Formats: sequence, C-alpha cells, structure tokens
Amino acid sequence: ASFNPFAQRSDRGLLMLADDDLAAVKQGAYIDWNVDAKISWVEYSDLECPFCAKLHTSWAPDEIKAKYGDDINIVFQHFPLGFHANAKPGAELAECLGDQKGSEAFYALIEESFAKWNSTRSFLLDEAVKLGGDKDALAACLDAGTHGDKVDTQMARGTQLFGVTGTPGNVLINNETGEYEVLS
Repeated sequence: ASFNPFAQRSDRGLLMLADDDLAAVKQGAYIDWNVDAKISWVEYSDLECPFCAKLHTSWAPDEIKAKYGDDINIVFQHFPLGFHANAKPGAELAECLGDQKGSEAFYALIEESFAKWNSTRSFLLDEAVKLGGDKDALAACLDAGTHGDKVDTQMARGTQLFGVTGTPGNVLINNETGEYEVLS
C-alpha cells in the first residue's frame, strides 16, 4: 500500500487529501444524504461483515444524520474481504441495482442486507426486485462481472489512500479543506 501516515498534515494536525484523490473516491460512487455536504463519511464496507451490519443497525447513522443534517453525507465504498464468499458478488449486485434504479435503491438494498444479515445472491436478487429492479437484467449484469473492476478499484483505493485493511473502514473528509481522519 502507498498509504503514508506521515504525509502532509494541516495546521490542525489532520492528514490532507489531494483534490484529485477526493474526486477519485467520489467518482462513480453513490452518495447518500446531501451530495454537496461539507463533510463526507466514506465507509469501506463488506455486505457479509457482521461488524458492518452492527454499525448499520446501531444508533450511529441516524444519530449522526440528526446531529449534522445537511453538513454530512455518506459515500459507500466496497471492500469485500476475501474470506467472505458473498461479499464481492453482493457488492457487484448492489452496483447493478444502482445502475437500474439509482442511489436510493442502492442504499436500500445495502441496508436490507445488513438488517437481515444476509448477502446471498438469491436474497439480494429478491430484495432488488422488491426495490423495482429487473431480475433478469440484474442477474445478467452480475454474471457478466460488469462492476468487478469498480469494486476492486474501490477496495484498492481504500488501502492505498487511507490504509484500510478491514471493515468497516471509516474516513471523515472535510470536502472544503481536504483534511481527513481515519476511524476504526
């Protein structure tokens, strides 16, 4: 990994992210809440990760949204761990649904997966159809590996830029200054 914990820091001691790196993190990502927020909560996650599910089903997201409102958004990034057999196909299926139905359906599928602690292909396909997705097109998108490179790139970027090695990997980024903090 090219992550450097001794990289340039701001006057407040926070690590700095270059503008092009911030743009790369957000490029093609689904952003929830206010897309123009001052702060981005970037979550590197795995649909099969029990700790990720616990985070999503806890008080944290609702409390953060209530406290910070339009000042924060969430940028979900895939980080499928190799020992979770359903993680990468689940990530790709979420991306396929996002192609069809947009950000709202993408996040709804992720939340349903975490709420039920289920990331199997059959479960995710059924849930995607409930969200308005076309089952045959979703299966074809998944089988073709349409989003395999996107998922791999998000995972690599998390490791290279932020030193993420496990899930959930959380990064808070000030979109105006480029300052960021990595939180476990």
